[in-house]
Amino acid sequence: MIRRIFANQAGFHEVKLKPGFNVVVAERTQESTKKDTRNGVGKSTLLEVVHFCLGSDGKAFNAELLEAWQFGLDLVLAGRELTVLRSVANPKRVLLDGDLSELPVTPKLDSSSGMLSLDTKEWVGLLGAAMFGLPAVAKKGAYTPTFRSLISYFARRGRDAFSQPFEHFRKQQEWDKQVNIAFLLGLDWEDAQSTQLLRDKQAALTGLRKAVKGGLVAGLGGKRSDLDNLLIRLEEQARAEAERLASFRVHAEYSHIQDRAGAITDAIHTLVNSNYQHRQMLALYQRDLSQEAPPDDGEVERLFAEAGVALGDSVRKRLDDVQNFHRTVVSNRREFLATEAAHLSQIILENENRVASLTEERAVLLSVLQTHGALEEHTKLEQLHLQTVGQVNETKTLLENMNKLDKGGSELKIEKELLLQRGRRDYDERHAIRAKAVNLFNANSTKLYDAPGRLLVDFTAHSGHRDQTNRVIVIAQSGAS
Repeated sequence: MIRRIFANQAGFHEVKLKPGFNVVVAERTQESTKKDTRNGVGKSTLLEVVHFCLGSDGKAFNAELLEAWQFGLDLVLAGRELTVLRSVANPKRVLLDGDLSELPVTPKLDSSSGMLSLDTKEWVGLLGAAMFGLPAVAKKGAYTPTFRSLISYFARRGRDAFSQPFEHFRKQQEWDKQVNIAFLLGLDWEDAQSTQLLRDKQAALTGLRKAVKGGLVAGLGGKRSDLDNLLIRLEEQARAEAERLASFRVHAEYSHIQDRAGAITDAIHTLVNSNYQHRQMLALYQRDLSQEAPPDDGEVERLFAEAGVALGDSVRKRLDDVQNFHRTVVSNRREFLATEAAHLSQIILENENRVASLTEERAVLLSVLQTHGALEEHTKLEQLHLQTVGQVNETKTLLENMNKLDKGGSELKIEKELLLQRGRRDYDERHAIRAKAVNLFNANSTKLYDAPGRLLVDFTAHSGHRDQTNRVIVIAQSGAS
């Protein structure tokens, strides 16, 4: 029970509450006109102060404008009279005064104020334990009743909080409504929690189904046997690549040796081409040399004798001179051809020896290249291997997801059926609790509106949503609103 709402600033008018039904309204005087509404006089702010002192996030307050403000409540909590103070500047802790004996949590001394203090989360836990019987230390796990959500049904903020009887804010999640309302009505809220966990599993399976569909290799058609065959092939490819990498030897001068082997090959080709030309020329010289012969000295005299012409001594002398010159030319020509032929033969022999030497050197270099590799080549092979390993892992994951999808679908059906059976048993066993809640709701509705209302607490096999998850508790109200 709250007895007083106050602040440390003079501009705030404290509010004292009495036992029973209290109504806070804006005052209107005889001088008030239609323009003088009840809006903006502090009713909503008063409610925000209550929530702030009861552990809300305090976002309704401007921290800069209200930095010096401290709000407080005098309240009776589990039979103890307490005062709680919480400042806008330091909202992470609350100050406490009053009967603090035998608390489930131990306050610490605040050196600046001399009062005992609690972390705001500890304060919320204490409120939950004292007001609703929640564990002082929240249980681990999702979708459990919380003090902040439960108290929001009793201290509603904003218009949306009154739009639906079982929602304290617009678009409140289904699990939050079911868990907390089930708790407040004394029903098994853990069934509502289990229902939401099944919804989560259903959503996870839906996402997994999309992942499997999106990860299928083109052309496989989603067949498990095809994926198994693909995995076997990829694993063998990865094994072969790993062996090749393990036996790969990197030579530091690989690129230099490769370039040298290429240069030697080019040199060999040049020498072979040069020898071909030299052999062509040598054959020509040898042919010319065989055809070069000295002239017949008596052929001219026989020619003149047959003509009946006698040669004089002067003519004969000139003829001898010509013949001597001709013999000299032929001799010089033969000597030149013989010299050039010998020179070409020598060049051809040297080139052949050079080719043999280069060929032997290249063989050594090629042997090194065959047994070693370049770092660039090793890196490329490693990248290809990593790509193959990645494909292996992706295929394994895809197969695992397909197995999880099949297994998860079966397990989800079983869990839904078990929850449905357990929920029906609990629904029947808690008939008296449901009857009490329905009677109270009808009585209050009749008292307030002179018309009966209906509180329907039902149990259905699905929620009406696409996921078809079992719905443990469906709460609706009709009639008076």
